[in-house]
Amino acid sequence: MATLLPAMAFLIHKFIYRQDVNTYQIHEKYDTFLEALNLLDLYPYNQKKSTLVAKSEKSIKPFVKADRLDDVYRIYLGVAIFYYLSDVMVKMYEFEFPNDYLDLCQLAFFLHHIFTLLSFKSIFVIDHQPWFLVFPTAYHPMMVVFPKFKLNNPIYITSVVCWMYGLTRPAYWETRIGRSLFMISCFLMIPISMLWLGTCMSEFQYEMI
Repeated sequence: MATLLPAMAFLIHKFIYRQDVNTYQIHEKYDTFLEALNLLDLYPYNQKKSTLVAKSEKSIKPFVKADRLDDVYRIYLGVAIFYYLSDVMVKMYEFEFPNDYLDLCQLAFFLHHIFTLLSFKSIFVIDHQPWFLVFPTAYHPMMVVFPKFKLNNPIYITSVVCWMYGLTRPAYWETRIGRSLFMISCFLMIPISMLWLGTCMSEFQYEMI
């Protein structure tokens, strides 16, 4: 509940005061796609990376301006990054090979936390967190606090679809950070599908935040 209320407040604010994604561009953050895997690079104000698309091919649009809540939301993401990183390390230490890795739910949550951790890293350093990037992360606590709410799955799937579609807009698709987030979201669908194949949400309803 402690994370649910502020997360939903962020989402509502981001949606109401959203900027038209077709009217701006974002700064490139990565020289290579592999930088999306570097959890040690969490400086959000680096704007000196080479661009994925040549400047002559890009439409002249102003760079998006971050709002105050972007920095506040980074605090939320920073806590989540610490949690997921700690959880992944603990699981790697405690998991028994091969039993735990063959357990559908155990493996699904493990992979979910890895891909979520990587997505949080890119969302943390991106110039501006638009509503469609905030949507899945903000709604996620709702699924933990109220795991039996029947609309959780449809709403969460909708949030992921909005996330993926938003990343195909030129402002994000023309950058490595945008495309890397899209690719990570595709991989994230693997453990999400695994969770729904089993009874994982009822067995581990307090596993995810």
